[in-house]
Amino acid sequence: MEKAKRGAKVTQEDFDQAIESLQAKGKKITKANVREEIGRGSNTSIMRFLAAYRAESSNVVDIDVTQTADGIRNKVVEMMNSELNRIKKSHLDRYSALAEVEAELREEYEDLTSQFDKLENLKTQLQTQLDKAESIRDSKADELHDTKERLKQVERELTTSQHNEIIAKDEAQKHIDQVATIQSAHHQEMNAIQDKLEAQQRQHQDDLNQLKDQLHDSEVEKARAQTKLADLEKQADDLKSQLEKTENVLDLRVDHEVLEAKEQIITGQEKRINELSQQVERLTAQMDSLRAEHKKELAQARANRKLSSAHQPSAQESVSS
Repeated sequence: MEKAKRGAKVTQEDFDQAIESLQAKGKKITKANVREEIGRGSNTSIMRFLAAYRAESSNVVDIDVTQTADGIRNKVVEMMNSELNRIKKSHLDRYSALAEVEAELREEYEDLTSQFDKLENLKTQLQTQLDKAESIRDSKADELHDTKERLKQVERELTTSQHNEIIAKDEAQKHIDQVATIQSAHHQEMNAIQDKLEAQQRQHQDDLNQLKDQLHDSEVEKARAQTKLADLEKQADDLKSQLEKTENVLDLRVDHEVLEAKEQIITGQEKRINELSQQVERLTAQMDSLRAEHKKELAQARANRKLSSAHQPSAQESVSS
């Protein structure tokens, strides 16, 4: 059925048309369906028409023919009271829900207010930072201008110094050539010294090998070995003296790497000399050990000789007896 204009009072005709439409659609006759079909009206008005309809309809309420008008009215009042209670409960539930929504909205409002305050503070901070940035920008612009001026001054000074640099390079090249000449001479001298040291070391090694062989021969060879060792020690001292003189001669302004190479060579030669000295010390110790053994053997021979002399008179006395 066509719904009447919203807000108009519900009439018996409207209610009857709604009942017919619901029956045609096969829907139940309830307050909610009737109100939905009519589209307007208060719950009290619809309940009044619905109670009368149910009282008259044999399909819904079984009414005794002897039932009085008071009984019908009481039943309608009871149904209305039940509906009113349900409506009150619905309103209370809606009120509780609205209160919860209001609390949520209030909390959201407070959050939005707090966020707004934070945004305001942030805006103030950003404005302050912007002002500082603009101040820094102005300061940097001044510094940039001063820097440009200084660069121009440096360029002028650089142009002036380039001529001096060319002159200094020529002088430096001359000095480098002189140093190279000195380095070459020192290199040749060091090579000669190194060759001499190696030859002397080979000679010393040969002499030491001969001394080792001669130590086992006789005491005379031992004396010769001692003399040879004294000569070797003297030669070692001479070599050290030559090295010290060489170090004094090399005390010039030369390249750092060349000096390090020479120092390594000298260190190696000193190491070789120390090794020779250690070998001489070991040979000396061996000679001392041989001397001690020889003295021990002489003492033993003397003791045996005395013992033999003591036994000879006893033997003669026993023969004469």
